Amino acid sequence: MTDIDNSDLSNARASLERVQKFNTATLPQKNRLGDELCFEPAVDPANKIIGLYRKLTLSSLEDFPKTQLDVIVNQANADFATFEKILNYKPSQGVAERDNLINQLNNRYSALFQNIHPMISYSMHKATDFEGLDVKARSVLQQIKDRADDIEKSLAAKTIEADEVLAKIKNIAAEQGVTQQAIYFKNEAEANEKGAVRWLKLTVWAAVILFLFAGAALGAAYLLPPPSGLYAAAQLTVGKILVFGVLSFALYFSAKNYFSQKHNAVINKHRQNALVTYEAIVKAAADSANTDIILNQASSCIFVPQNTGYSALKVSNVPPTTSPMNFLLKQASGE
Repeated sequence: MTDIDNSDLSNARASLERVQKFNTATLPQKNRLGDELCFEPAVDPANKIIGLYRKLTLSSLEDFPKTQLDVIVNQANADFATFEKILNYKPSQGVAERDNLINQLNNRYSALFQNIHPMISYSMHKATDFEGLDVKARSVLQQIKDRADDIEKSLAAKTIEADEVLAKIKNIAAEQGVTQQAIYFKNEAEANEKGAVRWLKLTVWAAVILFLFAGAALGAAYLLPPPSGLYAAAQLTVGKILVFGVLSFALYFSAKNYFSQKHNAVINKHRQNALVTYEAIVKAAADSANTDIILNQASSCIFVPQNTGYSALKVSNVPPTTSPMNFLLKQASGE
């Protein structure tokens, strides 16, 4: 600012600020001039011109020498004078003058750009705080990096948690897969129980009929006269033996089927309980070795024949139950 004084800077600031604040909405004047003479076509070029002036910041004027300030003052004053001519236009001036003013604005932008674009470039460069933008950019990048690190840590923790949940789900699915098989033994136990009830009824009826027949035969021996002749006595004796044999066989057959059905019902109920309680016992196990022992014992309870009291089992036909100690010894020896 060695070759300019405060008056030059003040004039430049006043001229630039005046044209920057000009309201182009006042140019058309339709109410005063009518549709034919109004300056509606002048609004768009006037906005472009004022937009170019607004790219010059008032603070940048302090850095311009007197020559550039004079250029800004002359250009701004000339354009503002054109705006005033439009505002002061009278219909008596004719259509030619109106069209001339509009053409001046239409052709003005190119010449104005050539005259002030170097000052605009400097003004925009000064208005842009590149150092501040660089600091802000670095700050934003650091925030993004920190946020990304937090998200990565959170995702890693979520991944571990998801793996644990998945492992638990797999274990539950496996345990449920075992316990769900108990339904088959339950259904079979219920079917055997119903069959046992039917055979029990048949056994009771067979016993009642046999008892009645035996009572009738005994009573007939005392009440009826004995048959005459050896042939009649033999025929009556054989007939009674046959009837007693059939009734006794029916009683035996019914009772045997009843005991068999009850035996199967108890066995299947026992297998159901073994599978249902398997999950709870496995959860109480401390390690996988104990789980294997529990599974081995559960398998023994299911598949090894059991003596229920309803069906007599010979000791030689029942394989011995594998003990946990034998199981551990086999695992240790690799058998």
